[in-house]
Amino acid sequence: MKINKKIKERFWAKVKKGGEDDCWEWIGAKARKYGYSKIKGKFIGAHKLSYKINKGLIPKGILVLHSCDNPPCVNPKHLWLGTQLENMKDRDKKGRMARGEKIGICKLTQKQVNEIREKYNKRDISQRGLAKQYKISQFNISLIINNKTWKI
Repeated sequence: MKINKKIKERFWAKVKKGGEDDCWEWIGAKARKYGYSKIKGKFIGAHKLSYKINKGLIPKGILVLHSCDNPPCVNPKHLWLGTQLENMKDRDKKGRMARGEKIGICKLTQKQVNEIREKYNKRDISQRGLAKQYKISQFNISLIINNKTWKI
């Protein structure tokens, strides 16, 4: 896609700039926190469009990543190219991986997990008994007790 003057003008009209090193917020359309624009009938992420306008082409199979971890940011100083693996390593290094109660489908709280471990360590109840009490499978109780999930 060729980035012409009209596309650049439309892009910058939807950006709230801060200082040179601050996040520049996309104030246009958003989906799942990321800004996007429609160019020649195709949707493109605002951060990708910013990268193309300010830095150039994005190689096939490469992602535009945020050093600021702010999805609507389009400041080119905060954008860098990387692979999916680099994106996941960056996520893990910065602690952005949902864990414990932050996982949307989670059935237990950290307090309940602590109770499960405590009860099992005291030998007050079996894994099956805990599973029944907390309405989860015995397999999941085993994963918790053996520190495979809900790691300490």
